[in-house]
Amino acid sequence: GYGMVWGAAYGALFGNQQRGSLWRGAAYGLAQWAIGFFGFVPALQVHRPAHKVSLVENAINVKAHVVYGVVTALLVEELGQQTARGPEPWAERLGTRVG
Repeated sequence: GYGMVWGAAYGALFGNQQRGSLWRGAAYGLAQWAIGFFGFVPALQVHRPAHKVSLVENAINVKAHVVYGVVTALLVEELGQQTARGPEPWAERLGTRVG
């Protein structure tokens, strides 16, 4: 649920912007890490805050969040480039089947 909300927020904020999506996604992932590990995580007491864990653990978490942001940006960009298509009538789908 937590990651899904962040992904939906990215789509709502940047869904119509196609240029620079990789950098925007990386920055978004980094911001998500900072907000989460300096705000939500300590407030909910589900993990130690970022300033109390090792540099290696922080580096792994930052990298994971940056990858998440880039992948989210790529998915939002791809979905934005697809044409809107509604469901085809049943008879039309049946007529186009092969095999």
